[in-house]
Amino acid sequence: MRRWLLVVMAVCWCGEHVSETNAQSSEITRTPVELDIDGQRVKALLSPDENFVVWATRDNNDLEIMLANADGTGVRQLTDNRAIDYAPDWLPDSQRIVFCSTRSGMHQIHRMSIEGGQVEQLTDEEFGCRLPRTNSRGDLAYQQMTEAPRGKAQPAAVVVTIGDTQKQLVTSDYINDFVWNAGGTWIAIATVDKLHFIDPESEEKISITLHEQDERLHAHAPGDLHWSPDGDAVACRIRFLGGRMGDVEIFGDKQVFLISTTGDFEYFDNLEEAQAEHDWIR
Repeated sequence: MRRWLLVVMAVCWCGEHVSETNAQSSEITRTPVELDIDGQRVKALLSPDENFVVWATRDNNDLEIMLANADGTGVRQLTDNRAIDYAPDWLPDSQRIVFCSTRSGMHQIHRMSIEGGQVEQLTDEEFGCRLPRTNSRGDLAYQQMTEAPRGKAQPAAVVVTIGDTQKQLVTSDYINDFVWNAGGTWIAIATVDKLHFIDPESEEKISITLHEQDERLHAHAPGDLHWSPDGDAVACRIRFLGGRMGDVEIFGDKQVFLISTTGDFEYFDNLEEAQAEHDWIR
């Protein structure tokens, strides 16, 4: 059964402009895929031109970045060092990636060509950063770590870089996910009990507080965010962060939520029901 709720409105953003040329296409979105490669099931990220996939894999005691053709053939290793290299994301040209690495001694964002060669460090955050996300213009968003108060969790922020301008969009003790829409004009950011939509250029923001829509969502965080093709809404799962007794099912475990930039809040009882109405939901 589908349910509708009304929501109230309310941002965060971060980065460095990582593309030296304007992208020809205005459409880029994160497209996860699963492939069988060398007898193993691999979760990878499809390139914007749909020709390649990239992922991180464990190599002895560290992580390295791997590349393959979209059909799983032509596998090769892009990085090879003692550092931890992980969380790759594509640039719009499908010829370069950004990723997180500890090769400088702390988690920072780097860029490299899929042809190999020089690796360029893009960030120099004092307490490190992770999870790079690019849009169709090459703007970069990432999770910036900040100094932890004594005895407390280390807060994080989402930072966006557009051209030479860097902005810190949201700061929270828990940032669960964030993702650009296909056109690169909005970014959705998930924190505890909230989903934020931000237009980085105008700084317009919409914040949806989950427990105000349903009191059962008082200790939850949205995750697995993915935008609708028209860029007007985000579909997501909502993860329960509190304690639970045994295998008791909790509201949000199976439901799929659809939240629009205009503040409409809809949920479906399961994935099959959601996909029956919106085939882009995964």
